[in-house]
Amino acid sequence: MRGSRETADPKTAAHPLHAAALVCAIATPLALAAWLERDPASTSTSRSITRPSVVPPTTSAPAAAQPIAPVVRPAEPATDVETAPPVDLAQRARADARRLDAAGQFTLQFAVMCRDENVREILAGLAADPNLYVLAATIDGRPCHRVCYGAYRSADQAASDRSVPRALDDLTSAPRPVRVAQVVP
Repeated sequence: MRGSRETADPKTAAHPLHAAALVCAIATPLALAAWLERDPASTSTSRSITRPSVVPPTTSAPAAAQPIAPVVRPAEPATDVETAPPVDLAQRARADARRLDAAGQFTLQFAVMCRDENVREILAGLAADPNLYVLAATIDGRPCHRVCYGAYRSADQAASDRSVPRALDDLTSAPRPVRVAQVVP
């Protein structure tokens, strides 16, 4: 059988499917390199990651006829992304207690958090909101923080407030009005 795979001359041209497999083998690493080179501003790392840039060879020759050797450009020097220093939660709690004590009789308590990183995460999203209060609390002898929002004249006024940021809605389905005198140390 002339022309069948079993008796084909190894020096003849490759089968079209073999060429397609070769193209896929070449394109996959290039696509991966392009994905890794995406905009570093879209990542959540605090330091930029330096990777070599991969540029595909530019010729009009068929992929099977040319060996694949990506051109690697020198990487740009790494630069530190400026990050804000961590919030001093004790200092913030003292300042918020003074502000809340002067502002109203009631507040909405959304959560009591005993892990500082959880409180900092809330502060990162809402630090500029003047109605957010982080207050010191002690639960079973552990230092914790109450996350509260707003200052109101009455518990009814606090319970009916619908202007609460969405970030706080994720903390609880039912924030509770509490007397400022009960939560301010």
